[in-house]
Amino acid sequence: MHRRPDGDGGHGMILVYGPGTDPSIQHLVAALQAAAARYQLLDMGDLDQAALHIEVGPQGLHGVLTVDGQQIALDAIRAIYVYPQLPAYVQSSRSRLALHQQLLAWLDMVPGVVVNRPAALQANACKPWQAQRIGEAGFLVPPMLVTSDEAEAYAFLQTHGLAVFESASGVHTTVSAQDGGWLAHMQHQAPLPSQFQAYVPGVDVRVHVIGQQVFAAKARNGTIGSRQAYGSEAFVQAVATSLPITVESQCAAMSASMGLHVSGIDLRLCPDGEYVCFEVNSAPTYRDLEQQSGLLLTAALAQLLMGL
Repeated sequence: MHRRPDGDGGHGMILVYGPGTDPSIQHLVAALQAAAARYQLLDMGDLDQAALHIEVGPQGLHGVLTVDGQQIALDAIRAIYVYPQLPAYVQSSRSRLALHQQLLAWLDMVPGVVVNRPAALQANACKPWQAQRIGEAGFLVPPMLVTSDEAEAYAFLQTHGLAVFESASGVHTTVSAQDGGWLAHMQHQAPLPSQFQAYVPGVDVRVHVIGQQVFAAKARNGTIGSRQAYGSEAFVQAVATSLPITVESQCAAMSASMGLHVSGIDLRLCPDGEYVCFEVNSAPTYRDLEQQSGLLLTAALAQLLMGL
């Protein structure tokens, strides 16, 4: 079922935009169905059969979204979830990509809850700038250097002993720790700068902020994914954990300050008990972590979209 026309409880229609075959989208739709929410799934695989008509005038923004042969007034949509990744079959189709880009422009204008607005995604587009925002939120951040100069990078490693490097942009790259061996290859990518962070020991904590709710999971073996990983350390499994109230409040406030209804925050609990923050992901995936940790992330997302 792609649409439930009744039982919205006065909260308006919820639009779920993503690939209908994705398990996280299916799980979210199931949660909305169980709550008798009024929703519409716009499957990214069916964009060729969809259409968006927008009019902007003295009375504001109006229009119609056509999905599965049904016309939905844009005024009736009160909350929207946007899948954080764009499938290749959308990028490879001119017509699908054109509608997707039109939808993105609309998502920055529509009132209500949008998880997350395209404009808010820019919080993750420049890591040095985001590091400043993280520091302003009261978190510790690792010493950082952005450079394409081998001598500068070498001096940084001499000072900190071990560093992690990645792209300074929002483009996803594999994060890896280096002890200096990589420096000989820097000339191959100059003048493109890399971001170096001093390696921080400790236990990874992945935090999801969903509305005003804060959920945390820690890695059993120390690290989640490859972030700040060293040697063969890799994410194996996460378990639910609790955070100090002050850290929870910092996470929620930082997410809100970046215009994010949902965020994924990478923390590391250091041996001295302090929390270091590496990144605020403005388009986090959550299903794998939910399955491993038992955290009720999908239910919280459904409640946010329903206005509960």
